[in-house]
Amino acid sequence: PAKDLAAPFNTGYMSLSAIRRTMTHQKEQTESIDRILDAAEAEFGKYGMNGIDIASISRRAGVSSQLVYHYFSNKNNLYAETLFRLTETFFSHYATLFITDKTPIESVHHFAYHFSAFFLEHPGMGRLVLDQVLREDPGPRRDLRADPRMRSVFAGLDSKIEEGVSAGIFKANVTVDRLFFITFVNTVGYTTLTDFVARMHFEKDEVCGSHDIRLEVAEAVVGSVINHGHVACPQLHRDG
Repeated sequence: PAKDLAAPFNTGYMSLSAIRRTMTHQKEQTESIDRILDAAEAEFGKYGMNGIDIASISRRAGVSSQLVYHYFSNKNNLYAETLFRLTETFFSHYATLFITDKTPIESVHHFAYHFSAFFLEHPGMGRLVLDQVLREDPGPRRDLRADPRMRSVFAGLDSKIEEGVSAGIFKANVTVDRLFFITFVNTVGYTTLTDFVARMHFEKDEVCGSHDIRLEVAEAVVGSVINHGHVACPQLHRDG
C-alpha cells in the first residue's frame, strides 16, 4: 500500500518554516501518488496487467520509476491500490445519493442505476477486473480496508433490503453483499460486452433495447433479487 503521508510532526521541535516545508513536501507526495494512480488506472484499463510495466506508468505519470517503487513496491500493490481508490471513490459518490423515502425495490433499482453510472464514468474499472479473470490471476484479493467503509455507506440500503426480505418482496438470500455482487456482474457485462456482442451477433437495439445501460442494469438487478412468487416486478421510474 502507499506509504502513510499523515504521520504527525512534533511542533515543539520544529520551526514554523520547517513545518511549512514539511507540509509542502507532504502535499507534493500526495500529488505524486495521485498522478501515479491516475496513470495506473489508465494503463491497466487499456493494456491489462501483462501489457504494461512500471516504466510505462511512470512515464504517463511524469515521475521516475524509482518513485513508483518507493510508494508501491511492485506492480501488484499498485494494481490493488488502483482498485481500492476506485472503490473508495464510488463509496464517496454513492454516500451522497441514498434516499431514505424509497421503497425496497426502488432502493435496489437506485443503487444498481448509480453503480453502473459510476462504471460508465470509469470504464477502466471493468477492464481491470476482467483482465484478472481472464488471466486467472492469483495475485490481488479483496481489500479488507474497504469493508468498514462499505458497511457505513450501505447501512441505509441494508435496512431496505431487510425490509424487502421480511415482507417477502425479495428472495430470502438477498443481502447487501449479494446485491453488490449481482450488480457488479451485470454492470461489468453490460459496460464491457454490449458493443462487442452487438457487433458480432446482433443489432445493438436487440442487445440494449432502452439505449441506456444504467436502466438495463438496474432492471436486470431488480429482476434478480425480487421474489416473483410474491410480487410482480413493478414499473419503475425511468430516471434512476
